[in-house]
Amino acid sequence: MNTVTITIGRNVGTVAMYDGEWAAFQNAVQVILENANADIYVRYAPGRGSWTDVDGYTVEEENATWVAGLDPAAVETVRDNLARLAFLYVQDAIAYTVGTTDLVAA
Repeated sequence: MNTVTITIGRNVGTVAMYDGEWAAFQNAVQVILENANADIYVRYAPGRGSWTDVDGYTVEEENATWVAGLDPAAVETVRDNLARLAFLYVQDAIAYTVGTTDLVAA
């Protein structure tokens, strides 16, 4: 089992998506994970992030994060689906981290 984290941002460039579009974007990520039969541990966790634009200005934006257990065979399919989603929602990128889960005992 792999553990994946996915984080998406609300902005298109420096402008925030309208509420309905933001909700649809979040829902689309959820559907990708559900279709991959992921064990979803954290859903739609809200947050705020910042990044520096090409002019050197700091841009703050709302974001949402998921954490899920994912079969290794589904890792690339989820990655491909997120890439399509990034294109559809005019995103520079979607953060996708894949790791191997270790259970640490006392």
